[in-house]
Amino acid sequence: MFVSRTIQTILISLFLGIVYLQIPESACILGHIDNDIKGVRNRISAMFFILMNESYTALYSDIAMLSKDLPVVFVESGDGESFLIISLKGMYRLDAYFAAITTVAFPLSILFPTIFCLIAYYLIGFQFAFSRFLGFLGSILLVTNCAAALGQLIAAATGNFSLASSLTTVVTLPIILLGGFYLQGLRVFWFLKWIRYVSFFYWGYKLLILNQFHGVHFECTPNLPCPYPDDKAVLEAFNVNEYDISIAVPLLIGMNIVLRILAMMCFELRGYAAFFKINT
Repeated sequence: MFVSRTIQTILISLFLGIVYLQIPESACILGHIDNDIKGVRNRISAMFFILMNESYTALYSDIAMLSKDLPVVFVESGDGESFLIISLKGMYRLDAYFAAITTVAFPLSILFPTIFCLIAYYLIGFQFAFSRFLGFLGSILLVTNCAAALGQLIAAATGNFSLASSLTTVVTLPIILLGGFYLQGLRVFWFLKWIRYVSFFYWGYKLLILNQFHGVHFECTPNLPCPYPDDKAVLEAFNVNEYDISIAVPLLIGMNIVLRILAMMCFELRGYAAFFKINT
């Protein structure tokens, strides 16, 4: 699985980099980009594709990893209080099992997005400064880890890979659709607005736009309309505020923690359910 995912990551990043190669309408040199609607939108579409691709990859990887050992059998330990999980490879406490798979998966959730961004970022022609790249990578990692945590929650709640895969579409479609890229300037009904604010796509999208456009100098073509006279015009056009970073970062970290706690709780509940089923 490691080798196949590595090959997949390299091939998709190369393909994306070739498709958007140096985005000629908005080539970036030393923090200056041409003022062009196509160029700005091409950058944003490339960023959102990277966000979606890495998030879905992380989400389904964690679903597959956690679902393959389910359903599991739980038995009561000698102390009469805790539970043990029996797998094909041996016997583990439930909390130790969940902590182990989370710990093992965490380095991979860092490695593969890093490989992807290292290849695609400079091929596409995003901001050249290394600090911008680190900010870009950090934003992607925050979102992909939230997606991985959501995958763990869905897998723990369903206990079945096929059911988890089907439920994933139902859960992720609203948070992507209301994530900011597809709905720009359109009215969202009040009873749907809350989905936007709990969508890690929404906050990751804002972070990437801030990373690539905040503080950037624009060069307007003489004698032609100037759609974006400065970086504030771009942020305003895409409903992004420079202070959103102070909300997005802690919120994404909080989402990651809460989703993993909920996944652990679902796992515990499945353990109790299995135990009572065995003993009735």
